[in-house]
Amino acid sequence: MKISVLMPIYEKEKKEYFEQAIKSIFIQTLKPDEVVIVEDGKITASLENTIEKYEKKYPKLIKRVKIKNKSNLGKALAIGVENCKNEYIARMDADDVCLETRFEEQTKILENNPNLDLLGGYIDEYNEDMTEKISTRKVPIKLEDIKKSIKWQCPFNHSTIIFKKSTMLKVGNYKDIPMEDYELWARMLANNCSMMNCDKVLVKYRTSTQMYKRRSGIKRIKDTYNIEKFLLSYKIISKTQFYFNIVIRSIYAILPVKIKKVIISTFRNK
Repeated sequence: MKISVLMPIYEKEKKEYFEQAIKSIFIQTLKPDEVVIVEDGKITASLENTIEKYEKKYPKLIKRVKIKNKSNLGKALAIGVENCKNEYIARMDADDVCLETRFEEQTKILENNPNLDLLGGYIDEYNEDMTEKISTRKVPIKLEDIKKSIKWQCPFNHSTIIFKKSTMLKVGNYKDIPMEDYELWARMLANNCSMMNCDKVLVKYRTSTQMYKRRSGIKRIKDTYNIEKFLLSYKIISKTQFYFNIVIRSIYAILPVKIKKVIISTFRNK
């Protein structure tokens, strides 16, 4: 099975984190056939040098897609999907680390389940410098449990997924909106796509205070409201749950970062 890896990158990515991420792709027990790096706006010289280093080392594997002006992640991913040559596309963030057997593990499942449109898995969450494991984010495995879970929370770890390009284009690809992944999973379920997670950790996920801050404040409340509208329009939730979710998630959005960390850590490790 041939796999394209889709990795967006922008100027604020740290060079050392990006190098760890891309290195983890090329030391896989099952190597990808293509790595599509979407440069979302102008990137720094250090990031440019890192990409060029790996281009020289793997000249036939790396494909660079450049977007002139910085866009939202959803738009960058949509452009990336269109530029991948293979049917199976694996998502990867520019600051996380794949476990060495990630693609091998997922490929085995996909080969045994050719009707699957999307496959994800667990992540281990680490502190920013990857020296301390904080928790494991487990997600529902079976489709029936994913359908239940999505009413309350995002049922996939975005950086672990592999999906079919043909399916992604058929349902309309990523949208240029905040929380683009959550909306996409809901839309795929509304289109009766076959989806599951495997019960294995596939990626080491880097957390930071900035990550929690991005998930806070008025903007987060607005983004949450929009996502809940999508869930309602796709008939995934009822009007009652629509209002309930907005209240609960709005309260969470205004909590101090320290309290958020405690809640997430407690919930993950339960």
